[in-house]
Amino acid sequence: MKKYGFLTTVCVIFALIFTACDKEGVYNPKQKISKIYAQYYYGLEKITPPKELAETWTWDKNLLVKIAYRTDGQSYDVFEYDGKQISKIKNYYDGELEGYLTFTYEKSKLKKAEYFYESTLSLLAEITHDGDKITKVKVTEYYDDIEEEEEEYFAKNFTYKDKAFRLMHFFIPGQKKHLLHKNLHKSETYSYTIDYVYNGDNITSEKWIYEDATDFTTYTYDDKLSPYYNLINYAESPATSKNNILTMKQQLSYDGESDEFTGTFTYEYDGKWPVKSTGEYKSNGEYEFTDVYYYEYVK
Repeated sequence: MKKYGFLTTVCVIFALIFTACDKEGVYNPKQKISKIYAQYYYGLEKITPPKELAETWTWDKNLLVKIAYRTDGQSYDVFEYDGKQISKIKNYYDGELEGYLTFTYEKSKLKKAEYFYESTLSLLAEITHDGDKITKVKVTEYYDDIEEEEEEYFAKNFTYKDKAFRLMHFFIPGQKKHLLHKNLHKSETYSYTIDYVYNGDNITSEKWIYEDATDFTTYTYDDKLSPYYNLINYAESPATSKNNILTMKQQLSYDGESDEFTGTFTYEYDGKWPVKSTGEYKSNGEYEFTDVYYYEYVK
């Protein structure tokens, strides 16, 4: 797999660990996920898809040490710590190390994250805080020549592993062609910023600002606890929310055009924690797909 596999890893390795805790990079939820199953409904088909194992989480007491993806477990992430703070996440495929993500802290706060593929820096995320909240991330991606056809490239590097609460990533395969592809061919670097606005411990809006486009998303929430709160798993987007998303509305503007994507979410709970989540997504008012996730916790 080429260097650009890092985009998949980055989208999977940073959505789980950082907001409103005494130390960023510390993930110790009261309920610990053990397995996540998934179903995906596309278009208006009535056929019930299979319920497939999507992720298996391994814990060493209170520390998350591994997430394996899909039933075969060929792709997996290994977490390393400095004390209780995550210091590195290594991504493996079929037993081979593909890349790793490192975290640099200043006292209790995350200052930057760097993703390396074959010991070469591929992505740098620089973090800005306002008090104890992450309010801005500046992302710089580094590229060599892209040799693959764009359809193959984007299909390979944006997979179902993206987490539901990073909702915009479900729509990236189409959007990235508008936002990034021409830049990948003309430049070895590409930079953008992400701004966050909060209400309490929940992100109410985020704005991705590219050279030639903007991507603005707003969220509403329930009052139950998210099992992902405070877990880093996306280098681009380290900020997460305390509660579970009920609605999202994403507006993408580029080249004088605009698109709107929406998601509506329902949950089934065991006490305060979700055991099932269902998301229905629309593009410019037209139904696109539904995903269903089932959560099992360590007993």
